[in-house]
Amino acid sequence: SLGWSWGDMFKGKGISKLFSDKVEADAGEELQDDGVTTLLQKSQDTHTSPMEIRIALSIQDETDDFHREVCKKSSEHNMSRADAVIDVYTDKYVASAGSIDSALIDILSSSLGKETITLFAKSLLARGASPFAVDHNMNSPLHLAAKNGLMDIGKKLVDMLSLVYTRNKDGDTPFELAIMSRQDAMAAYLAESMPDYEVRRIFTAVGNLPSRLSFHTMLEHAGDFSQTIHAVLDSMKVLDQMTEDTFHLHYGILEADSNGFQPGQNNFNRHQKSCLHIIARSGYEEIVYHDTVRLLLRYKWKKFGRLRFLFQCLSFLAHMIVMSIAFILAA
Repeated sequence: SLGWSWGDMFKGKGISKLFSDKVEADAGEELQDDGVTTLLQKSQDTHTSPMEIRIALSIQDETDDFHREVCKKSSEHNMSRADAVIDVYTDKYVASAGSIDSALIDILSSSLGKETITLFAKSLLARGASPFAVDHNMNSPLHLAAKNGLMDIGKKLVDMLSLVYTRNKDGDTPFELAIMSRQDAMAAYLAESMPDYEVRRIFTAVGNLPSRLSFHTMLEHAGDFSQTIHAVLDSMKVLDQMTEDTFHLHYGILEADSNGFQPGQNNFNRHQKSCLHIIARSGYEEIVYHDTVRLLLRYKWKKFGRLRFLFQCLSFLAHMIVMSIAFILAA
């Protein structure tokens, strides 16, 4: 079944230490991380103070050296003050972490705000940080972005050909981490970026082993996973490459039990409601009217429903004939 992961976010190492000590503003009030985004996004504002940005980022530094580095970056590369500040701090990330790849893993593992992490992660990727770097748990940058719901970074990594379905030490793909962290939009995007068979494999039991994730559980929490459910349903409808006008429907997941076992498998639980039953009872029309669900209902009607309906009609007619003969003989 779907294993929820409500633990703490991965903690950074070098970058966490770099950000550990809080710096107080002149008024004595400590600036929160929420203010960093506004300050850093003023890339065209030459009046934005590097000291203000540094305080908002809670980084202690030598003021004179810091200003000299910023001025040098700004003049040599013809960039705004705010862009120069970002560049200087990126240098510090790399120096603290030991390498540009470690700096990328470190910033994506940190507990900073999403927009701040996105800003500096993009800077590191632009400098050549590898999208294939991994931490001690074999989490790639895409794993970390997926877990923390960093959509912009996730899209950039996918565009850089980062493998969407690689697994970490626990055997989890970025898609699975996004679901376990309830990152619906991220999980839906990753499902759309993965091969359809890889998406279906995650929700399908193999041999005596249950599926890695339960589509049952997702449907029972449809309000939290509406986008992902649609993406998974899309993966079940595959266009025939030969005819290009015929779809092959892989509906086994919709008939599976809560552990992903399908009819015909030894461990299939016949007493549980199928995913199709849950969809019918859910009341979410956008799921009920999805093409995959509609095609499966049409198939079931043609194969089972219509025959059962005809059988009941014939039984009713036979009953009426017998009753009519009985009345005539009685008269």
